Amino acid sequence: MTASLLDLPGGQLLVGAVGLGVIGLGGYWIYEGVTKKFLDDLHTGQMSARSRSLVEKLGIAGYTARGVIAALAGVFVIQAAITYDPDKAKGIDATLRSFADTPAGPWLLATVAAGLILFAGYCFCEARWRRV
Repeated sequence: MTASLLDLPGGQLLVGAVGLGVIGLGGYWIYEGVTKKFLDDLHTGQMSARSRSLVEKLGIAGYTARGVIAALAGVFVIQAAITYDPDKAKGIDATLRSFADTPAGPWLLATVAAGLILFAGYCFCEARWRRV
């Protein structure tokens, strides 16, 4: 898809804008996690103190991990736009694979995996207490 966009007139700008959008989305998810904005969408009054504490921890870690992964994928899209090389654009799976090539690869992947598992745990809680 990136190659098709790069072939369009102004394609590099378009791909770069998409990359900035993905980075922005990642930043927003990090912001939601750090500021606990995700709690605004939940019936926290229906939770016990212990459940609320767990949901907060899951949400903070999960949203932050999700945001970091999205932001890094956006960086790869921007790199593809700058170098005019569609092969440099990477999705989430390729972004995670590129983590493995770093010196801290296994530890970084384990940390990302843990964050995504925590986000999945938060999603189960959200399914239970989501405001409709």
